[in-house]
Amino acid sequence: MVVYIGGMLTIGVIGQRRVKHADDFATARGSYGPIPLAFAFAATTASGATFLGNPGLSYQYGLAAQWGNFLYPVGVYFGVLITMRLIATSGNRLGNRSIPEFLGDRYQSDGIRVMVAIFSLMLFFYLAGQLVSGLVMFETMLGLTPFWALTITTVVLLVYVTLGGAHADILTDAVQGVMMLIIAVVVILLFIFGAGLGGGLSGVLDGLKEQDANMVAPLNPATALYHSPWSIICIFFATYRSGSFLTSETSSGR
Repeated sequence: MVVYIGGMLTIGVIGQRRVKHADDFATARGSYGPIPLAFAFAATTASGATFLGNPGLSYQYGLAAQWGNFLYPVGVYFGVLITMRLIATSGNRLGNRSIPEFLGDRYQSDGIRVMVAIFSLMLFFYLAGQLVSGLVMFETMLGLTPFWALTITTVVLLVYVTLGGAHADILTDAVQGVMMLIIAVVVILLFIFGAGLGGGLSGVLDGLKEQDANMVAPLNPATALYHSPWSIICIFFATYRSGSFLTSETSSGR
């Protein structure tokens, strides 16, 4: 963990050395190719919710929770494909550094600029979820108290982003994206082969069925999240909106 934190901070220093001016700090406009951006975008998409939230839902509600895992990438990238080119092209042409700035210039309205900036404060709820995932990780792996776990998570994040801005953000996300991909493949293989349980995948399913038949059903009436086909449709549209949000978060300067 010390090596990992040191690596993130080192990347922050590397990003700092690449910063040329204020616009570059905010957007790193055109500085990176498709491969690092792909991994960075994957890391932005597959965040703490993917590796902590989704397993928690699966543990509680069974296979019905996998609807989110399959629909999330479909909805997200569908939203991205629709909005990214427009935002990136217009953002680069107008020299915008943020979505409030982009929309204010696009519609020639300071009112829209202020309104969207206020709405952007809602992203603190999204950020809070990511900080909590870091808290849980440090608390579980190292036995730290919640205060110190949250402090370490927040300080490391603030330091490398403050040092290198968008450059540090892209580089650290790209490294984390590679790590996430490796971990995701390992987890899938462990699940398929039922590591630690006799009978492989069928053994896992039999064990879930013994606990509750709803755990292996395509829908689970125990929760409003997955209790009907309409709930599944809502998941798709919610993730589509996430794709639009992620585009606004990452593409205006990249």
